[in-house]
Amino acid sequence: MALPVPWQITGQLALEGKSVEVVAEAGRTVNKCMATMGLCTSPCSLPGASKQLFNIQEGLVELGVGVHGEAGTRSIPFGPVSTLVEEVVTPVISTLCLKPGHRVAVLVNNLGGTTKLEQWVIAGAVRKHLGRLMERKDRKKTAKANTSFRSL
Repeated sequence: MALPVPWQITGQLALEGKSVEVVAEAGRTVNKCMATMGLCTSPCSLPGASKQLFNIQEGLVELGVGVHGEAGTRSIPFGPVSTLVEEVVTPVISTLCLKPGHRVAVLVNNLGGTTKLEQWVIAGAVRKHLGRLMERKDRKKTAKANTSFRSL
């Protein structure tokens, strides 16, 4: 879920007094240059609800989960963080047609069920994976940038 990236950019432009047209065009440009991929190890529920939005079999993780709690596009075996990161990052690189030397910003988001330590381990694995493929990594960030779920 990368919505905080265009929010930050367009918000800064608005604070600088840029016109609505400039802010909107910047948002559209950022959105064209973004791709996201979600992964979860357990299902979630919406705040105030006790029912899980979907189920995950023991020993599997859900790949491609939606920010609104939609089930993923497929389940894959739980494994080492390097393997899971490869499963998440590879389709993003492909979608964006990234090549060595391209500049990238990475946001490792947390919808609420991941510890800060886990996020930093994931971010380190992303950095390592991109380093093998891209030569440079400009920025990475870990955050609870947009949370809407609670883990059960």
